[in-house]
Amino acid sequence: MMELLGQVVIKELDTLQQSLKQELHRGVEPRSALLVLGAAIILLAIVYWPRRRKAVIKAAPEINDSFKLFKDLTTKLPLNPQQQGLLTQVAREMRLEHPAVLLICAALFGKHTHDWQRMRAHRTRKEPSKEQTAQLQEIRAILFPQTQTVEQADTPSEPAPSP
Repeated sequence: MMELLGQVVIKELDTLQQSLKQELHRGVEPRSALLVLGAAIILLAIVYWPRRRKAVIKAAPEINDSFKLFKDLTTKLPLNPQQQGLLTQVAREMRLEHPAVLLICAALFGKHTHDWQRMRAHRTRKEPSKEQTAQLQEIRAILFPQTQTVEQADTPSEPAPSP
């Protein structure tokens, strides 16, 4: 439809150009010539603008909503703003394509947070702070209450029976 309209406009512009040349050779008033020229520009803009708009819309990058999903999920979880911020920081600095994997299972949470702490330790040449480690363990306990950390699993809850 737009291509057909474009072809019609181009033909009309050619006709308009021919008549404008003829009128200019005869000695037309400048106001009339400007009026005709203005009409041609408006007609061209009417055809060009929708095409340009479609091209811009097609060229727009697709929006990745995975981070928005992650943010929405963290706000619905029983986490305080500091914990949400720490999880967001982990997801951003690890450049996770789908940050919601941190919320899926304890193993993925543990892997990514451990890798993040190692990356930060390498970058800053300091060991991870005990406060951050404690916050991550607290977040893990909130997100995955049914799982135990490795340290908890290694320490027996009851003394072993003596032989």
